[in-house]
Amino acid sequence: MSAIVEEKSLSIRAHKLNLEKERKSLAQKARSRHLETLKRIEDRITAEKNEECREEASHSRGSPGASPAGCSKEGGFEEPQDQGG
Repeated sequence: MSAIVEEKSLSIRAHKLNLEKERKSLAQKARSRHLETLKRIEDRITAEKNEECREEASHSRGSPGASPAGCSKEGGFEEPQDQGG
């Protein structure tokens, strides 16, 4: 009788370990998908800002030194640099 109980106990522990591994795997996949989504959003925002900068640059060609905040003189978007503090 004790052997049956021990076998069931081992079976339950193995099942719990498998469930925990599956949970961790699913969590990792969810994190990966979330990071991919954030990267796509970041790329889209950067592309939109680049387009805005190009439009601003084409409208202000006659104004020397006129470049909207965050835009380079060539009409591309520049990420603000962290001051690290």
